[in-house]
Amino acid sequence: MTDFALFDGRGYRIACESQWGESLESIDWAFDKLRSVKAEIKLLIFERKHEAEPRLPEDVEKMVKGYLAESGNHHAEHEFYLFLQFSGSHAKLFIWEPKMLDGYTAESIQIELIP
Repeated sequence: MTDFALFDGRGYRIACESQWGESLESIDWAFDKLRSVKAEIKLLIFERKHEAEPRLPEDVEKMVKGYLAESGNHHAEHEFYLFLQFSGSHAKLFIWEPKMLDGYTAESIQIELIP
């Protein structure tokens, strides 16, 4: 069960997991729950100190990409992932949308900052 879900007659439209606290283990736990749900929009909200680069924190990105690649071609064509990273009163929003039906490698997954 996720923290929030929006459901209609066609299935889950939005699934959301949030994790406050900066430990990678807690973010991992939340993302693992989120990826098990089939939804058009999967939103992970988490707290982590921002890095200077316009990317997810390196350890979070490595964990997320590993899970996404492990899922192979089980991503629905219409689903996408949003990652909302908070640090104090600041936030960064990232997106990844599966665009191929073949499997993925961690290296092929490009998570992009939404300006």
